Amino acid sequence: MASKLDLVLFMISFCILVPSLRASIANDSNVGQFDAVWKERELKAEKTALKAYQPNPEKVTDDFNESVQE
Repeated sequence: MASKLDLVLFMISFCILVPSLRASIANDSNVGQFDAVWKERELKAEKTALKAYQPNPEKVTDDFNESVQE
């Protein structure tokens, strides 16, 4: 048989969980308006990554080591 403490803990957990889940569902309803922003950021990040890419990692390491030794 469940003790009173178990019942109280269950009720407190339930009273906290239900509003949290409802708030999460309500916040997910306006995600679509941010899609354009995230698509723009994705394109910018991809361009930046391609611009920063160095195909020769040994040269990058050598350049770094030279700059550290100076």
